Amino acid sequence: MPDLMLLFDFTRTLLPPITLIVFIIGVMLRLVKWASFGFAKKDRPLGKSNRLIGAIKNWSIDMIPPWDLAGRVEPVAYVTGIVMHISCILILLGALHAASVQNIIGIPYTQSRLRLPAIPASNIPVSIPRNLLTYIITPVFLSSLGIMILRRVYYSLRGGPLKSLTRKGDWVAAPLLWSAGFTGFLVVVAVEPYVPLLTLHLILTQVFIMYLPYSKLIHSATVFLVRTWFGFRKSIYGV
Repeated sequence: MPDLMLLFDFTRTLLPPITLIVFIIGVMLRLVKWASFGFAKKDRPLGKSNRLIGAIKNWSIDMIPPWDLAGRVEPVAYVTGIVMHISCILILLGALHAASVQNIIGIPYTQSRLRLPAIPASNIPVSIPRNLLTYIITPVFLSSLGIMILRRVYYSLRGGPLKSLTRKGDWVAAPLLWSAGFTGFLVVVAVEPYVPLLTLHLILTQVFIMYLPYSKLIHSATVFLVRTWFGFRKSIYGV
């Protein structure tokens, strides 16, 4: 147990700065790579175009399966992916994670309604009911992400367009995210042994964060900018 506690302390003290440094370096390298691609020449459309409407349309109507290409090809997989993304965002924005980070890095806290065995208190309010986040949203996330992983395995074995789009990194990022989510779920419901599970969850989560800028999942941090930009461009071309 002493060795385990040392590892647990490492995940809360020394590993977070390492994670942050590796993440920042990865983001910088990614930005340099994107900058090396250059930018398209400035277009001058013949007619007027409302870029704001184009961005809104790209974030709403264009995401519905009848209009989205991926949604037309595989509507069930597309809806499953949307559900996975929404549930993941809700989990990450939940007060539980904010409180966990706050306590792990040692920010002073006061009493509140949030309680966990290793996280006694936090001054961050519980914005999403804990039971809803734990027993509904998290299982939905794990199930939908698991389906997406199995779908990729199926098409990799069966062949098809998805196989050619799959890279080695895809077999790292998604399973790593699922494992971090699953161990986090076990921690929240206080499955024993608690400390080893919490330690494993912290390690998996921080390894995922470190790997994020180097994987295709970096789109999770750039999707708003990219989709908004494409909305602007589509409005220019009248798409």
